[in-house]
Amino acid sequence: MTSLNEHFDVGSSNMKHLKRGGLRHLERFLGLRLDNANALLTDAIFISLDLEVSSDRQRLHLLTDKPVITQVGFARLDVRDFASFSASSNLESLVSIYMYQIEVPPKSKQAACMFTHTQQISPEKIPTILMQNLRIQNDLRPSNGTSDQLRGIVLVGHSIREDLKILHLLDMDIPTIAPIIAVIDTHTLSRFVLPPYHPNVPTLPGQDFSLKGVLAQLGCRPPIATFHNAGNDAMYSLLAMLLLAVRNSSVRNKEAELGVSELVNLNTIEHAVSQIQRQYVPHG
Repeated sequence: MTSLNEHFDVGSSNMKHLKRGGLRHLERFLGLRLDNANALLTDAIFISLDLEVSSDRQRLHLLTDKPVITQVGFARLDVRDFASFSASSNLESLVSIYMYQIEVPPKSKQAACMFTHTQQISPEKIPTILMQNLRIQNDLRPSNGTSDQLRGIVLVGHSIREDLKILHLLDMDIPTIAPIIAVIDTHTLSRFVLPPYHPNVPTLPGQDFSLKGVLAQLGCRPPIATFHNAGNDAMYSLLAMLLLAVRNSSVRNKEAELGVSELVNLNTIEHAVSQIQRQYVPHG
């Protein structure tokens, strides 16, 4: 098993990624693969991160060669909450979404965030909101101000390495901000879960592995105009991760690979995902 204490060197080509996009780790986090590695993976928070970045024209206007972040979005799901989730549960207690618009010249015709109020912040506040959203106090332990009292974060995103590179270029390295125990890339994950089941195998004509395309292959089709908003895309990436986990575990169940506890967890997650889609995702 890949060590969970990996150093994510986002500033070089040596940044380590979990095999198959982190598929086995994801299943362990969700209780869909109960094995001897599970003790390390039972108390995580999934946080999906998405950035919208300035165009070349905007950078020219701002007289800078560095990327300019125009939006930051987060979607958070706490593994602890699945244990008590039921048909009567409030989804707002399961999924939290945060959206920030940076006070720079916006892109034209940017989509609005459908899931939450958009907060306006200055560029100087970006490190602050990263800390606020990624450093989660462990309320089961007394606070002593150390990183040991913070919850482990599973960082999620679609081609998230690109967002981490942008933050690195701006001197904001996520692994120094929060205790990242794994990175789940839904783009890489989808290439193993969806046909042709490996990134080295040519895709089918017209097959699309963008975030929109992956969701469509999983039967979820939000309106096209809602993409490329950081809050929306953070939520969509989190949803794609759950749908991919359900898809792969459903295949394993057909092959009689799931135990009773894993099957119970799969049914709970399937119900939660169904509720999330019904409440949060309009159909295009």
